[in-house]
Amino acid sequence: MKLRLNEIAEIYKLKTIINQIMFDYDSRRKLKRLYESFEKEIKFIIEEEQTLIQKYAKKDKEDKPLIKDNFYVFENRNNENDFRKKISELHNLEIDIEYEKINLTEEQQKGLNISIYQENLLNLILNLG
Repeated sequence: MKLRLNEIAEIYKLKTIINQIMFDYDSRRKLKRLYESFEKEIKFIIEEEQTLIQKYAKKDKEDKPLIKDNFYVFENRNNENDFRKKISELHNLEIDIEYEKINLTEEQQKGLNISIYQENLLNLILNLG
């Protein structure tokens, strides 16, 4: 299955919701392996984001990126635009992940109290009736 890096990060945030569902051992094992591969990809995202921040953000005297009002400061508009473009490319990078979707029973689905957005994300890894 192909997933974009930003989808992987968003699905990973739903781990606590998924962990509330009672799965059989085989399904739990599949999910555990899936989340382990997600963790590797999230680590990659964070490392790459930090590399881009170091490359494009304006630095202080200690060579640390400047932050103002919770946003990175850029030397000029070109650096900011290049940074945003590279971040977008990174987040939209498709990763091929070997994973067989797990079917949820109606009973399992009843316990889910999720938004449509969350349901759409979970549909990428689970078969929700």
